[in-house]
Amino acid sequence: SAAVAFMSYSTMENLLKPDFFNTPKDTIKTMLSTVISVTLPKTPNTKLTKPINLTLKHIE
Repeated sequence: SAAVAFMSYSTMENLLKPDFFNTPKDTIKTMLSTVISVTLPKTPNTKLTKPINLTLKHIE
């Protein structure tokens, strides 16, 4: 058996300001947010043998 933990990171653009990228040209960068990541706790495998499907529901 396995468990899945979902983490949502919102307003990352406040953390990663454009100067974070330190580009030599005057360019405008856009950070897309919200980022969602998935982790499989207590799973030693770093590569899955089969693809998985994740279903997300928009709740707002």
